[in-house]
Amino acid sequence: MPPSELSALRLHRPPFAAQTPVSGWPPLATVKPWHTEYTLVFVVDRPHSRFLLGHKKRGMGCGLYNGYGGKPEARETMLDCAIRELQACRVSNNHFRSNIILRQEESGLVTNKNDIRLKGLLLTSRPNSSDNAVKCLLRIHIYECTSWSGDPIETEEMAPEWFTQDNLPLERMWPEARKYVPVVLDSILHGASNDLFLARVDYAYLTAESAPTALPPLHGQSVLFEEDAEIASQPMERLSGWYMTFTGADDLLKFNATVGYT
Repeated sequence: MPPSELSALRLHRPPFAAQTPVSGWPPLATVKPWHTEYTLVFVVDRPHSRFLLGHKKRGMGCGLYNGYGGKPEARETMLDCAIRELQACRVSNNHFRSNIILRQEESGLVTNKNDIRLKGLLLTSRPNSSDNAVKCLLRIHIYECTSWSGDPIETEEMAPEWFTQDNLPLERMWPEARKYVPVVLDSILHGASNDLFLARVDYAYLTAESAPTALPPLHGQSVLFEEDAEIASQPMERLSGWYMTFTGADDLLKFNATVGYT
């Protein structure tokens, strides 16, 4: 069953992945918005059918692969944030050079507002405590980038790597990302620009037995990759539910208005 706010939209597309949370979908009115929103940019090289992901070397998501992104600075739009987080600084000149240079500053690809387009919105509710009584809502604005100049450069925080559809590092990604990233990347690769990703994800403190999926639990700022029997019997923050679909621009605007986002 979809979350009530998505049911109200009467979406014409069925979800490509869906699971009702163990305790049902928490109404958005009861979920406290997180203090900031985030951007997430997926870079797709269409001519070579490959995708650029970054391996996080420190901080939130350490040890995981993901797109590029972060939180906006004061008075910065989400689009401007996406551009800044992706490009940041100097790059080399050859567009598709295979080797990656290590530098000590932030760096990325040179882009502008015409190179980056909105691809969708992901809402994730996470519990503040083990009793699951109060949850916070993280809002992640997803963008696609298929045109740029320069090459990715490794930094102290991120190590860029190119992947194809056959070797995506799904086992080293956030649990929910394993469900939507291959589908979203394929949509970008094939130029389905009118298909906008829309999803809700719910986490809860659950034991391995009570969770609806065998995906690993969250642990600190990352994921617990190895779980023994003792840990499996303990309530940990695990993926509880998800609803993932594609929709059009009009429905996405209606959804933003429904949940109070602009």
